[in-house]
Amino acid sequence: MEPATVLIASFEVQVARPGISRPRAEERRVRRPRFKPHVDDLAALLLALAGAAPGKLVIEADDGRPGGWSHREFGRALGVAVGTRPLIMSSPALFLRLAARADQMVRGPRAKLTADRAAYFSHRDWVVDPKLGAPADLWRPRIETLEGLRQTAQWYKAQGWL
Repeated sequence: MEPATVLIASFEVQVARPGISRPRAEERRVRRPRFKPHVDDLAALLLALAGAAPGKLVIEADDGRPGGWSHREFGRALGVAVGTRPLIMSSPALFLRLAARADQMVRGPRAKLTADRAAYFSHRDWVVDPKLGAPADLWRPRIETLEGLRQTAQWYKAQGWL
């Protein structure tokens, strides 16, 4: 049976009846979903794919928000989820790279801001290709991002992490 292929959070996963094989990191794509769907929505997608006709199907799964989120919008949403009003400041990519270099010079291997993190934070293409979204008759995310963030924040608080 030919496996279906789904792109989840920039990993292609082979979904073959009845199981799932390992992520294929060597086939990562540059284009990434802006924000991942809730884990329950991802499980629903995988179940839908298990019942779909076999064949190659590439889906860039995201939270369903048209156009994605700006960093500022998502920062505000995180603040709402944890019950704060964050101060959100933008930093140009050049500043992030310089700050990463300085942090690595000062802290060495214990640096918190590294060159790879600076590149990740300033990546320009964070929105999925709408043409590669899941077909509406197959799957749509049901849990809104704000609700998923709220649930995550509650779990973190229960663990004593917030």
